[in-house]
Amino acid sequence: FIVMDHEYFEVAPFILLCMYAAKKFGPKIATSLDEKRQKSMDVFYHRPLNVQKQISANVTDYCNTQKEYYGSTKTYYQIARENVDLQLEAIYRLRLVEAHKAVAKRMNYQIDKDRAAKHYQQKHMLNWIVRSVISSVTPQLEKDTFK
Repeated sequence: FIVMDHEYFEVAPFILLCMYAAKKFGPKIATSLDEKRQKSMDVFYHRPLNVQKQISANVTDYCNTQKEYYGSTKTYYQIARENVDLQLEAIYRLRLVEAHKAVAKRMNYQIDKDRAAKHYQQKHMLNWIVRSVISSVTPQLEKDTFK
């Protein structure tokens, strides 16, 4: 069954009006949207891409000139690499010493903590034993012991 309400008869004219508007104004709207999209593509994609290409070409040219300049002096690169390696090794050794000191500090802390805990436990146990012995001594036992 088809249910018809008061808006049912407005659907066909609305569809026809939409089709007419699409045929009449659709190409103009599509053209203007394509132009806007092309402008935004130029601004946000092509222009930065061209700038990046230019920068990349400039960097490549600079690198090539530097390569030609330093190409004859290969010992310079070797010395620079050795210098960097020595610096890295010095940094590594400093960090290794720092790590060793940090680990030793933590271990000493743990040892001191364990010693303090044992000392506290021994002191507590000794006090507990003394209190137990004192409380177990009765006046009669005390008289017998001192006679």
